[in-house]
Amino acid sequence: MTDKKLHFAGKIAKIFVYNRPLSILLFLATIALGIFGFLFTSKQYNPEIVLPAFQVVVEYPGATGEEVEQFVTKELEEKIRDIKGIDKIYTRSMHGGVAIAQVLFDVGEDVEISKVKLQSKLSENIDLAQGNISPPVIKSIDPDDVPILTFGFTGQGMDQNHLRMRVFDIVSDLRNIEGVANIDVHGGESPALRVLLDTGAMNIRNVG
Repeated sequence: MTDKKLHFAGKIAKIFVYNRPLSILLFLATIALGIFGFLFTSKQYNPEIVLPAFQVVVEYPGATGEEVEQFVTKELEEKIRDIKGIDKIYTRSMHGGVAIAQVLFDVGEDVEISKVKLQSKLSENIDLAQGNISPPVIKSIDPDDVPILTFGFTGQGMDQNHLRMRVFDIVSDLRNIEGVANIDVHGGESPALRVLLDTGAMNIRNVG
């Protein structure tokens, strides 16, 4: 077979076939470079990854989930998406009047600079807070707290408080699963204690 009938890969192979010392030398050099790279390349078993993440909360007391979605969540998400460096946005519109947006920036973005960008953008659009709608509140969150799985529950014939109690029964079982770090329950109404003060009795006892 002549060289004219060999394609490029065949010519390369022919060089190594007929130059055995060169092949062995290159083989040993490759192994040496691999060992050198393995020994002297810095390694970290748990590398610290910078992933700026924030939670934006806007309250709209007394509003339904649909009203929160229409008047708060959509506008909030639209404004935040204009920020450079945003990776993902997760939003929730909760019955009772709360809009929550979890904002994730690109990996490697500076945490403080990202927070300033978010604050500046929301300050420019202060018109979001109208009527009963409160100004946005920004909270820094740990990237490990970003939900990996989100489940939605519905219950035919059950009100939101009864459904919330039933969900907590399920949460108790989920916490026993190995590898589960944190579980948060949203929706319904959290138990609360209302204290009514008797001002007359307080005045008599000089409590003020």
